[in-house]
Amino acid sequence: NPVSWMKWLDQAGQVWMSHSVMTSVLTWEAAAIVYGAALSFWFLRFAMSNTYLLIIAQVAGPIHAAVTKYINAMWLGPIALAVCALMFGYHYQNGRPGRAWSIAGTAAILTVLLFTFFRDPINEMTSDHGLLGMARSAGFELAQSFRGRSYASGQSLDAQLDGMMAELISNTVRPMVQLMNFGMVVDDIPGCGQAWSSAVMAADGQGPGPAHAMYFDPQLPNSGGLHCNAPQALAHAQHLGANDAMTGSGFLLVGCLIGFFIWYVGISTLLLGAKAAYYGIVVTPAFFLGMMGWQRAKNYATRAGSQLLFHGVETILFTAFLALSSLAMAWALTTGLLSRGGDTVVPRLVLVGIGSVVAVFLFHYIDK
Repeated sequence: NPVSWMKWLDQAGQVWMSHSVMTSVLTWEAAAIVYGAALSFWFLRFAMSNTYLLIIAQVAGPIHAAVTKYINAMWLGPIALAVCALMFGYHYQNGRPGRAWSIAGTAAILTVLLFTFFRDPINEMTSDHGLLGMARSAGFELAQSFRGRSYASGQSLDAQLDGMMAELISNTVRPMVQLMNFGMVVDDIPGCGQAWSSAVMAADGQGPGPAHAMYFDPQLPNSGGLHCNAPQALAHAQHLGANDAMTGSGFLLVGCLIGFFIWYVGISTLLLGAKAAYYGIVVTPAFFLGMMGWQRAKNYATRAGSQLLFHGVETILFTAFLALSSLAMAWALTTGLLSRGGDTVVPRLVLVGIGSVVAVFLFHYIDK
């Protein structure tokens, strides 16, 4: 009936527009969740590993070597000792023996430190067996002791970090995307988790898509699914709408809170290595200047040496805090104390998001 054609075209156009817009919104939301989580968790792993310390060592090592060579060419060491002797004699002859012996004692202590603990400060701080490297491992081990078991028993720090990242991703990104797609967590249904993983990994289009992998119907050629029997998941995936888009928006907000915490704490942890490298570069000339008897130079030499040691303690605290926060995140997402099932995923993620905000303020207080 030609009279109904225009009405039908109008209705079909509206349906097509609404479906295409909703498809685009859900696609971009899922992409943002996956990309943001991948970037944040990669940075979390990078901040807790020793890789960035090796990068700092590669940058700071040549600078320290050049500074040391320049100091030797200037004969700053012998000049500092000569000035120290002159200052000692000046104060001693003018009736200030306490001041004189203080200068001599300071010079002796700085000389001993310079040829022992601070002989090669960059390597002693940033190598795997250096102060910051051992502090980072100690902080992570401290966090694992609260967990009660290791992520990869008997293996390296990198392997343990890989195990922690895998657990975090499985407890955040997977349920988020599954809830948006199916309105439920299909990992809770026997066989469906493996079927979903196989379908997502088959990016070349071979086999059923993630939706049809949820339910096996022998009459449909494009259904399959590794013994997954979840027709309700398939039905939900075939009728996605604004509710799923709103769910995705909520997940994006939670992801932003978690990501902000990871980046804030992670960058603060990385800056420790940069500051340690700076003091490692200036500690040698600072010590030589501190031997000469001037109070400001002595104060700066004391600060340069103490900050190198203090950054090791800070690294233990920051790494332990970051690892403990990650463990708390994993616990909130998996613990049986908050009941089980897909209905608890959203409250768990909201709890983690709120906890991330609290953790940021707590870390800011610790840092200050």
